[in-house]
Amino acid sequence: MKTAISGHDKELNSPVSCHFGRCCFFHIYDDETDAIEILENCDKDKKECAGEAILKCLIEKDVKHIVSANFGQKVQLEMTNHDIKMTLLTDCSKTVGEIIHIIKRKHIISAL
Repeated sequence: MKTAISGHDKELNSPVSCHFGRCCFFHIYDDETDAIEILENCDKDKKECAGEAILKCLIEKDVKHIVSANFGQKVQLEMTNHDIKMTLLTDCSKTVGEIIHIIKRKHIISAL
C-alpha cells in the first residue's frame, strides 16, 4: 500500500508538515517495494482548493493512506469517496522518517 506523508522538505529527517494542502512535499512510501517517491506540492500557494489539487495527484499515484493534519472538509469527503485512509496527526513533532519507520513496524494506528 502506498502512504503519503506531508513534509517540509525532501529529506527523511524533515519535520512532518501540519498542513495537508500547504505542505511543500509528500513522501510516498510503498510498503510492498520499500520505495520512497518524493512529490513536490506545486499547488501549495493556490489561494483556494490547494488540498483538492494535490489530492488529485496523490489519487493518480494510487495512494491509499495519507498522514498529515488539517485536512479540509472537501478533501476529507474526496478521500472517503476514493477509499483513502487518513491518519490525522495532532502532534507534528515527528519526522517523515520516523513515520515511515512506524509504518514499517505496522504500528501506525497505536503509535500516532
